[in-house]
Amino acid sequence: MPKTPQFSNDKIGKKITGKHGIYEYEMYYLPIRDEHLLEELIQKILARQEKGTDKPCLDTTRNDIVSYNNENTIHAFGFIRDPHYPEDEASGAIQINYDGHIYLSDLCRNYSANRSITNASPIKVLLGFFENIIKTELGSSKVRLMVLFKKNNVIQDGNFILQDIYSKYGFGVRSTYTNTHTDGAKYEYIVMEKNLTTPKTRSKTPRTSSILSKNKPAKKSVKKSRKNGTLSKV
Repeated sequence: MPKTPQFSNDKIGKKITGKHGIYEYEMYYLPIRDEHLLEELIQKILARQEKGTDKPCLDTTRNDIVSYNNENTIHAFGFIRDPHYPEDEASGAIQINYDGHIYLSDLCRNYSANRSITNASPIKVLLGFFENIIKTELGSSKVRLMVLFKKNNVIQDGNFILQDIYSKYGFGVRSTYTNTHTDGAKYEYIVMEKNLTTPKTRSKTPRTSSILSKNKPAKKSVKKSRKNGTLSKV
């Protein structure tokens, strides 16, 4: 079994420069023990809205976020945006499974009419940013995500579109995963995986020494977030 990577408890916010320009980002590492910092994260997540509605992106609730933090089912949340279009923001989470496999989840693009006109979607930039963290700070050469395929044997709208989108970002179908949640509903997921190339030099983003610390991976008995792999807008 591979060594399980771990994050430390912290928040950082900086700028990164890449081939798509300069982007601002914040990373929150769970579990967060400071009440004010946790409330800050909760408000940022709840502020994400479905396009054309006032509904929180992915129907995420305060209780969901508190559960992620208390049960250690999500290990980091990231937010990234083009500073010229601050209302066009991509966000998502990194989840370290009990067996050391790393998943991306809760992906969302939240924007108003002031949408970035750059060639790169903020989601694409966010995925590249997460992948760099996973390679250089967690030492993993693979990353996974899940797309909800069926709920109670009913095929979900948009799942094939999501699979196509993730395929363009280098993910391929690996397997399926079925789980029955506490609400009694049966969820069937498509598990997608991407092989990550190893950079020639170690990245300085977001940190180089303190990222591996006390945080524990999700236990085998803890269910995965049902929002894993769900992407609102790209």
